[in-house]
Amino acid sequence: MIIELDGEWDQMAHDDSNSVSAGESGDVVGAIGICNLYLWLYRTTKGVMVEHASVVNHNLFVREQFHLSPHDRVLQFASYCFDASVEEIFPTLSSGSTLVLRSEEIPSVEKMSEAILRDRITVLNLPTAYWDLWNISIGDEFLEQSDLRLVVIGGEKVSVESLRAWNRNLQSRCQWINTYGPTEATVSCTAFLDDDKVTCISDVPIGRRSRTRGSTY
Repeated sequence: MIIELDGEWDQMAHDDSNSVSAGESGDVVGAIGICNLYLWLYRTTKGVMVEHASVVNHNLFVREQFHLSPHDRVLQFASYCFDASVEEIFPTLSSGSTLVLRSEEIPSVEKMSEAILRDRITVLNLPTAYWDLWNISIGDEFLEQSDLRLVVIGGEKVSVESLRAWNRNLQSRCQWINTYGPTEATVSCTAFLDDDKVTCISDVPIGRRSRTRGSTY
């Protein structure tokens, strides 16, 4: 079933919220199960269907890896039309953390730093390419005032040089995680924590799967 909120909101507002019917077995008709469709995203011309159980497993994976708590303030950078928003919204809310929305337009890296300081962001999830640009722009004022404790990136291969530049400024102040996963695997399925004490690398790893996820090939 597809509901067009803009066109059907007036009708929905007058519906009786107590008019849920039950089948002969007593089960609620239309009750949502773990195998029901949660989201359907188009990457190109191919649609990807993700079930409720997969999203729940992903939420557990993110909460475990990111150590989310009610003290965190997480920026929703991704559009809700993009699968990365699932990683920003639902683990955050289910952990009691605060979800902070960005402006409608993607900010410049300078405006991003200003927003992080102003909104006291503690957890940031960025596309690799954007993080690359923002990484270069970080100045001393930001380092002194930022509440960031975790930056998560994903979407493209990470440059070793960029990671080294990050570590020179922020390794002791902020944890850094590289994630990987196609939409078919529900946003992300592996994570590499830079505190794994890798001393000499030629490529930044995509990391290991969480115990909440299935096999990764």
